[in-house]
Amino acid sequence: MSPSPTTAKEVYHLYRNFKKLGGSLEYFEVSRGKPGLNTYSNEASLIYNPSSQLSQLDPFNGTDENKEETIAELLAQRAKLTSTILSICAIPRYSFIENDQQYMNGEIEVPYKFRLNRDGLKYDKRYSISSSTVNNQFCFISPIAASEGDSKHGMNDSVLTDFKSHMRHNFQKFHKLDSISISSAIPHINHLIGRQKLNPSINRNDSIQYSSLMDLHSDINTFETEKEINLKLRNLSLGFTGFYD
Repeated sequence: MSPSPTTAKEVYHLYRNFKKLGGSLEYFEVSRGKPGLNTYSNEASLIYNPSSQLSQLDPFNGTDENKEETIAELLAQRAKLTSTILSICAIPRYSFIENDQQYMNGEIEVPYKFRLNRDGLKYDKRYSISSSTVNNQFCFISPIAASEGDSKHGMNDSVLTDFKSHMRHNFQKFHKLDSISISSAIPHINHLIGRQKLNPSINRNDSIQYSSLMDLHSDINTFETEKEINLKLRNLSLGFTGFYD
């Protein structure tokens, strides 16, 4: 995003609005920036669950047995959530709207004002961008027909990313979400929450070292008399740097 958030209030403002998009926002992180330069980085990592029930990322949350969602329903909810997230263009900065009582009371909307550079003029009048309201603070991109009877312009992620890259906006008023990447693969989730897979390897030459059996920070070397197998296990890391809701 540009610019990156500068205060904890701005980070919480982003979190609160991402949480409203649908499904269950189960993980949110904006990593720290470089010391002396930026308080926070310009990247946010999120994990959504299309279900209304929280997953077992947090083992202390139970499940509601009265809620039943079919696979078809979950896939439809995931597709809708994905489409919504990919169409996000920008959101007002907390510092810009926090003292605007008319906005906070729902009396006015805040338009996202920008200009396209020369290379971006090809997108002029091809897309519209919604204004921000207190109940729906993100500004979303939507395609418009070039003329009556024409089909709407494409909305794939590469086109939208290129469109946004040519925008010039007021950094004091809005965060622009320059690039959005979405993956539903479990390995990507494991990577975000810091979980690493056990990595077993077989070595028939090393000798037994019982002292390391209880030490999770060292390689575990076991020896079976009949099979003569040494098993090396890497320590399981659960470095969780975000927070749950």
